[in-house]
Amino acid sequence: MGGTQQRVVLGLGAAVAAVGAAAMISGATAPAAHADDISSGIAAIEEAASTAFSTGEADLGTPATEAAGLTQLFIGLDDDLFGVSSFIETAYTDEAQGVSVISPTDFEIGSASPFDFSAPTSLTESVTEANTIYTEGATTLVSEINALPATDFADAVLLNAQSIIDQFILPDQVQLIADLAYAF
Repeated sequence: MGGTQQRVVLGLGAAVAAVGAAAMISGATAPAAHADDISSGIAAIEEAASTAFSTGEADLGTPATEAAGLTQLFIGLDDDLFGVSSFIETAYTDEAQGVSVISPTDFEIGSASPFDFSAPTSLTESVTEANTIYTEGATTLVSEINALPATDFADAVLLNAQSIIDQFILPDQVQLIADLAYAF
């Protein structure tokens, strides 16, 4: 019986050592650089959303800046809902393709980004702005996607995400903001 207990203890000791060694090796070789780029990119987009929400809340208190306030609220919402998810999809594609992770500013909605989304000044101007944004997504970005080499997945994912936001999200928001601010 003594020999059996020694083998069990020795076997358990070897298993614990193997698990410990495996954990140390995987921890020592885990690629943290890309994860850090992605985490900091998400944080940057969420910070931009928070700033937009704060600005929008302040602007809604004054009738003269109502459209600007609504625009900022939509920008914050878009950053959280579409900016973060599109950034994650693009960043992981970049990582898989072995290219640098895209800048998170490419997915922050607003006037200082690829998504030129500013407060409409009238109902008529909102239609013009919505059509301009839609055309950017449906024509310009689609043409750029079609011109890419078939192996350039990283740029294709980036441009596709931007095209979807330009075609299906922003135009309706611009017109809704104008309707809420100027139609009543």
